[in-house]
This record gives sequence, C-alpha cells and structure tokens, in this order.
Amino acid sequence: MGLFDITYATKAIEWLPVDKRNPALTGFVQALFTPVQWLRDKFLGDYRTGTTNTTPFNIINTQTGSPGYAAGAVVKYKQVVYVSLINANHDYPPSPNWQQYLPSFLGVNERVNFNGTKLVLEFALNQYYQVNFRQPGLLGYYYPSNTPGTPNTAQTGYSTHSDIFILNNAYQLVGFNVGTRDFIPAPWQAGVSYTANLSKVMEAGIEYLCTTTNTDTVFNSAHWHSLGAPPAHYVITAGIVTGDISDNTDYPLWDNQNYTQNQAVVYEDFVYVCIQSTTVAQAPGDQDYWFKIDGIGYNNAFLLGDHFTIYFPTAVYAQTNDSEINNFVNQLAYAGTQHTIATY
Repeated sequence: MGLFDITYATKAIEWLPVDKRNPALTGFVQALFTPVQWLRDKFLGDYRTGTTNTTPFNIINTQTGSPGYAAGAVVKYKQVVYVSLINANHDYPPSPNWQQYLPSFLGVNERVNFNGTKLVLEFALNQYYQVNFRQPGLLGYYYPSNTPGTPNTAQTGYSTHSDIFILNNAYQLVGFNVGTRDFIPAPWQAGVSYTANLSKVMEAGIEYLCTTTNTDTVFNSAHWHSLGAPPAHYVITAGIVTGDISDNTDYPLWDNQNYTQNQAVVYEDFVYVCIQSTTVAQAPGDQDYWFKIDGIGYNNAFLLGDHFTIYFPTAVYAQTNDSEINNFVNQLAYAGTQHTIATY
C-alpha cells in the first residue's frame, strides 16, 4: 500500500476507541468522512494516476429518447474528464450540466515526465490520443511513403513508426534587405499635378520634394524643397533582394573578372552592386567600384527556427483539430520552436 492509498471508511474504525466501535457510531463517522474520501480519490487518486479507463463520451446519450447520463456519471470527452451534474443529461460537455472533473485523463505522475524532446513528445502525443507509441529500432524508424521521413520501407534495424510521429524540418535562417535608395524620382514635367509633402521629382540633376501643391507649366523652385544631388555612382536598391543566409541562387558568386555597372554579385555572404565598371577585376569591398547591400541577419541571424512537423493518422486527426493539438504541444515544446501539423 502506497503513501496515498487511504481508505477513510477503514480509518474511521481504527480511529474510534474500541468501546465506541458500534455499528451506529461507526456508520456516522464513516458518513462524515465521505466527502474527504471523494477529495482523496480525485486528487491523490485520479488526478495523480490518471483515469485511462474512463468511459468515452457517447453521443447516443444526447439523442432524444435516450436515458442520457445520470448525475455523477464520469466520462472522457476530447481528453478531458467530466462529471454529470444532473440526471437525464443529454448535453455535450462542456456545458452547465457538466463539471470538469480532471483537466486530462492522463495522471500528473505521467504528465510531469513529458517534455519537448522528439521521442518524449511523440510518446506524450500517442498517450494523449490513445494510439500506439512504438520504441525505435536500433537504427530508428521507417515511415509512410507519402511523408519525407526516411527510410520509407521496412529495413533491418528500423522499427515501424508510432501512430503519431514527428519529423524535423530544415533550419530556417531569416534576414531582410536594408537598402539605401529604393528609387530615383522621375523628371519634373510641365502641367502635371504634384502634391505637397508627397511628390518627388528630379530637375537638372537635383532631387526635390514638393512643398506646395501645384500644376506649374514652368518649374518654380519656390514650390519645391531641394534634397540635393544623388551621390556619385548611386545605386537603386529596389529590385536588389537579399536572400536567406548563404543563399547564392539569386545572384552569382563574385568571380575574378571585370563587371559592368549595376551587376550584382554575392561576396562573403553579402550582395554587392557594381557602381562603375571595373577595370582590373576590383573585388567587392573596393568602395569606388562596389556598393554593399546591408542585410540584417546575413552574418548574425536574428531568427533561427528549429521547425518540425507532427504527422497524424487521418482518422485520428478527424477527431480533433489544430487548436486542440497546439494547446497540448505548446505546453511542452521548447520556446522559439515552430511546428506544423500534417496527416498521412
């Protein structure tokens, strides 16, 4: 008998003096202990060890003409345990006619061991949805042919995957472009409507911001604020899109050759744009010939996500939904990780 295994009906007899152990007094004391026994059974019994044998909620009992659930009936509905508060209870839990008895049919003794590591999280999910968890073989698992897991067929040293299983996805390193100039304004035109504090134009090599809404037929500098001339060898960064870290697919790696103005290359994990044609294969880094496109996250990623996918059998997933799955997984998965849900 464990520390928590207490039967108060027996203790009532043991705690009474010998000469007081008559049926009437014993029954009275045992009745007083009934609520205490109920609390003990709930918290030190069911909450601690779980109620895996609880009868699943049966929708037939909600139909007209059925007897429904009696007061005190305990059922499991979507992994939560409820107790009926009335007789002839035809409602779906949760409702005012049901009280949550336990937040999970799994006991705290088991749940306290769950965490976000792959194998333990797989075990927790299979336990939670009452499907089959299988220990990995010497070399791991083999997976369904319609998932990216490998191998896809039975092989020596590999065991069949669990009903619910997890596959890790590739790391994702994310950065984005921080450019200097997104565009060069169009030349000023006579008779065109320009809006104050919004329109920009180029006139005689100078960039201007409109200060007075106008449709002038002759350029009037009183209606414009000079922003100065663009710097020599300026580069327009609109259209220069920096990819993820070490992603060289958008632009070629720099080669020891000459380049012409506005050609873009990747050099030491950064994108460079040629601002004047090179003559002796000047390398990126030479500011007379190359402009460096700053990319947050290029050398130091600001987002590094260890993503994984949880695969459910189609029939099991049909009994739940993404929200319920996420509520369970997010309590166990490590902070900063992201996951998706798929079926097979």
